[in-house]
Amino acid sequence: MKVWNRLSKTVSLREAATAIFGLSALLPLLLLVAFLSRHNLLLKLEAQLSILAALVLAVFGFVALRRMVDRISSLVRALEAPTATDATGSAGEIPIPGLGAVAEIGQLRDFLARLLVDIRSSTERLEDLVFKIGTLNETVELAARIPELQDLLALVLERTMRAVRGTVGSIMLLDRDRQKLRIVAARGVTDSVLADVELRVGSGIAGRVAQHGDPILVENIESDPRFAKDHHPAYGGGSFICMPIRVADRIIGVINLARREHGMPGLGGASSFTPTDLQFLNALMTYVAYALDNARLLEEALQSAKQLREVVQDQELRLTVAQQQMVQAEKLESVGRLAAGVAHEVKNPLMILLTGIKYLSKRLPTEDDSVKQVLEDMSDAVERADKVIRGLLDLSAPRELDMKLEDLNPIVEQSLLLVKHDLDRGQINAIKKLEDNLPPVTLDSFKIQQVLVNLFTNAIHAMPEGGMLTVKTYRRPPGGGGADDPLADVPTPEGAVGVEVDDTGTGIPGDKLKKIFDPFFTTKPTGKGTGLGLSISRQLVEMQGGVMDIRNRAEGGVRATILFKLQEGGK
Repeated sequence: MKVWNRLSKTVSLREAATAIFGLSALLPLLLLVAFLSRHNLLLKLEAQLSILAALVLAVFGFVALRRMVDRISSLVRALEAPTATDATGSAGEIPIPGLGAVAEIGQLRDFLARLLVDIRSSTERLEDLVFKIGTLNETVELAARIPELQDLLALVLERTMRAVRGTVGSIMLLDRDRQKLRIVAARGVTDSVLADVELRVGSGIAGRVAQHGDPILVENIESDPRFAKDHHPAYGGGSFICMPIRVADRIIGVINLARREHGMPGLGGASSFTPTDLQFLNALMTYVAYALDNARLLEEALQSAKQLREVVQDQELRLTVAQQQMVQAEKLESVGRLAAGVAHEVKNPLMILLTGIKYLSKRLPTEDDSVKQVLEDMSDAVERADKVIRGLLDLSAPRELDMKLEDLNPIVEQSLLLVKHDLDRGQINAIKKLEDNLPPVTLDSFKIQQVLVNLFTNAIHAMPEGGMLTVKTYRRPPGGGGADDPLADVPTPEGAVGVEVDDTGTGIPGDKLKKIFDPFFTTKPTGKGTGLGLSISRQLVEMQGGVMDIRNRAEGGVRATILFKLQEGGK
């Protein structure tokens, strides 16, 4: 056990040399003495002299071996000394016990130390190069599988910054039509800082790189007199790289990298970008540029396809509207011809009948209630027929408008007064929500009053058991209305003024809602309506540049909306 422990321990060079000498010199000599003694030859003089000579030679050999081992040990200790040069005071000389100051040993020690540093530095550079090559292969492989431009830009920037240890970076793409560079991806800075950054080609560091196509590597951007004024503060100080992104002979953008983080000491402290980083970026951008260009072309193609679809849809909508207008025009033309004939053939006889009825009412005795009732019924029937005739004439005949700048609120107030008797009789509560300081609108106040009275009358008829009539005026800001605005899709660049009329009636059946503006269409019982009121009302509104909409309310009842666009300057 003791022998094993001894063998398992680390021994010095002197102990090892003693053991080797004992095994190689003394052991054979002892075996020789034992052999001679066994055969009774040890007493002879020749044998004794031979043994003595061998013993003397062994002692001299052991002494020489010990001296050589001691010098080797001293040399090893000298090589292991960390500050031998400082201790001796002269570079390259190391004192060796028994040998004095040996210059070659110090030089050998310094050479080995430099060699070790070079090996470490080369190893670190090799590891960095292997990492860059791996990043290059990985990025190129992933770029081929990512069709979305924004995702591809984010990937390229992230992998590039990781490979060269940059902490701030951005990719700028070139808009050829405007000759400007626009940031499309950034890391290490806030989005608000770079959101509106655009550079004209030839302006700033990135603009010069895009113009000339030569990469720029700066050790310290703040102290370099060429670029100190052009440098964006978001990138900070320190080393800076700007590399063009080129497809064949076309430059499609640039990549900017700054603030290199400290990394491996063998790479020069790693506080500045190196020519190796520049070579890596050049190789990476050569491969990635085609993927970026393809992704951008794909995005532009998709955008063009989307715009084309929107144009087609817009044209289809315009065609549908035109067809509807043609159908409406044909209907109105037919109504016009009918109205002209009715006006001559029916209106005059009706007036004669009405005059005769009024004459009989005055001449016949009033005591007979039945006769009086018959005459009143006849008069109502004739007036109703005359109203139909006037509606037909209004629908077909051209109208002259008296357009003036008007305040909409007084028109609403006056229209409500005209139907006040009907509201009171129908037990309907009228609520006004009129916005103050509405801008004036160009319109025909008399015609709009007719429209509002028609809407109020329809609402009253929709609430036979009473209810609530709410009239609201409002101003819509420029651009459009909110999500709850039924006319939100109507563009109003300068804003608009609107009127809403809500009732709490039964609403309009869904299958009839699309037909309410058609001439002669009515939801009222036979004899209660002509079906011309809403059709004429919408025509009057549209002739004055307005828009009209009627739809059911979610909480019940109907909402009618009229919108008048404001002209430039709020008028």
